[in-house]
Amino acid sequence: MSNRFRSLALLLSGFAFLAACSNRNQNQCDNHFIKGNDYFLSCEYEKAIREFELAIKADNKNANAFYGLGQTYFLLGEYNKSLENYDKAIEINPKFTFAFYSKALTESFLGKNVESVNNVSKAISLKPDFLFAVFQRASFRHNQGDINGAIADMTEVIKIKKDFANGYYFRGRFYSEIKEYQKAVNDLSQAIDLKTDRVNAYLYRGIYEYALGQKERACKDFNIAKERGDASAQTYIDQYCSQE
Repeated sequence: MSNRFRSLALLLSGFAFLAACSNRNQNQCDNHFIKGNDYFLSCEYEKAIREFELAIKADNKNANAFYGLGQTYFLLGEYNKSLENYDKAIEINPKFTFAFYSKALTESFLGKNVESVNNVSKAISLKPDFLFAVFQRASFRHNQGDINGAIADMTEVIKIKKDFANGYYFRGRFYSEIKEYQKAVNDLSQAIDLKTDRVNAYLYRGIYEYALGQKERACKDFNIAKERGDASAQTYIDQYCSQE
């Protein structure tokens, strides 16, 4: 699992714990749960498990604690245990948005593509403006070969957050797969204007420009990509931009 993915999981789990604790009438946030959360965010996973289990021992209807166990086992790579605890959290609280979302992520790691789309869709139905969930469903659908579905989801991502650079970046990449190269160029341009962190944005825009017969623009982008450290750019320069 990449460090970026771990960081995202930690960030989202922190938001989920805070959101759940804001409604104490539904789920108790006792000292054991709070300690477990603190240990989790400090990457002391065995201690976090112990505290979450103590919270459940005190209240076996504590959906937050089951969710905490699910998150902890996920980061330990114990995906089946993670799913078991998300299911318990959802059984207790059928409107636990983050539990559905996290369950979908875990299922994707196990190659359960249909299940992951179904569960992330449940999270979206509970919170339609949940940007990360809509973004993730686009990824899941793309992995399944549903390019039009992925484009539709990424379009929704952009509606939720109009300045989300990587929404444009990925939608542009998806458009290229159905040979909608002008739309791909337009989206890559928007992503670049919004300062996407994707180093290869110029390279891909150049590829799509070349497909549209825009050689001069393509070669300019290949050279910018090279200047920005894209190691593969030189191959395109040599192949498409050499002087005749």
